[in-house]
Amino acid sequence: MAFPSSVLAVGKGTDISKVEAICDFLEVYIHSILFSRKVYPKTLFEDRFAYGIPVKASRHPELNQYIIDAIAAVKAELSNAAGDVMVDIIDGQGGSIESFVLELTTISGSYESKHDFDLRAALIRMSTLEPAAELPKVSI
Repeated sequence: MAFPSSVLAVGKGTDISKVEAICDFLEVYIHSILFSRKVYPKTLFEDRFAYGIPVKASRHPELNQYIIDAIAAVKAELSNAAGDVMVDIIDGQGGSIESFVLELTTISGSYESKHDFDLRAALIRMSTLEPAAELPKVSI
């Protein structure tokens, strides 16, 4: 699993839109949630770096494609208007177990490297939160 080049180029001032930057971050964020909440076995993840910090990324092609497809749907919505993004962890019956909300104030303009600090902080903060409940295990 390789994250988009924008998440690897910390402080390089990559010239991408904020929508692209949010979607790139969302990809890293989702992988981090799945690992930290132990939704899938630890062995499914490998070490990567994003935004200058170590993170975990899934090695499973079907899961990775599912994440990419979900982000593509979010990207289409973000391109039309600003709004918050919610990531839900759901059980086998479609019930929400835990939710993470990314509050977005403005989407227009270009991404600036000064935003890397906020994105790093969000990843670190999420990884230190205690789960709301015991999460079900998913077999692959």
